[in-house]
Amino acid sequence: MTSRRPRFLVAEAALFAALLFSCAPPEPPPVPVSMPVFVVEASRASMGELVELLPAELDAGLRVVADPFAAMAMSTEGDVRIAIVVDGSHAAESYVLEEATGGYVVRGGAPLGVQYGIAHLFEAMGVRFYHPWHAVVPAALAAPDPAVFGVAHTPEMSERGLHLHILHPIEAYFDFWRGEEDDFEGARRTLQWLILNRGNYVTWTALDDIVRNATRRAEWQAHTRRIVDLAHARGIRVGLGM
Repeated sequence: MTSRRPRFLVAEAALFAALLFSCAPPEPPPVPVSMPVFVVEASRASMGELVELLPAELDAGLRVVADPFAAMAMSTEGDVRIAIVVDGSHAAESYVLEEATGGYVVRGGAPLGVQYGIAHLFEAMGVRFYHPWHAVVPAALAAPDPAVFGVAHTPEMSERGLHLHILHPIEAYFDFWRGEEDDFEGARRTLQWLILNRGNYVTWTALDDIVRNATRRAEWQAHTRRIVDLAHARGIRVGLGM
């Protein structure tokens, strides 16, 4: 009778090799790309929120200056420099991307046009914003295709947004309805994701717990007020179903 032990030895060797390689140290995380973003004071609120919530791999920092274009051109700071130039000749939600000495320029309307523009610029570098809490950032940012520059971008639809369902429940149930502190952080990121994907509208439905309980109603009002104020500051319209 032929022994089957050699088969087991082969299997054990393969298992050992798999375990050995699985225990190899992980690759070091990519070094964040230093990315100063130059803005005027009037853009501090909306652009500051956008920059703060970008993935950590994009080490973007806001620089409030009198002339973003000139400040970017003279700066030697960072790996990628971006100037945000609000231009009244553009509609509020339109923008154009430009390549300039020292970096890139996002020129457009405010507050949404320039926010859409910087999102487009990141996408042209290979970044993908697929979830409010997650993004894909390549190990090395790509050079944007020259075709993205010098083209005026204007939305083809006037209303582009989300209606948040409530009965599943989904993650947004906790972010927009419950009202605890970490829920507001989730709402911030949902609004950010909406803007990065060129949206301008979000709506959700008030539940009847705010009718039945005065304490709950007060909590809901305070939480909803924070969300609505932030949405408006960033240029997003809000609807509440009753």
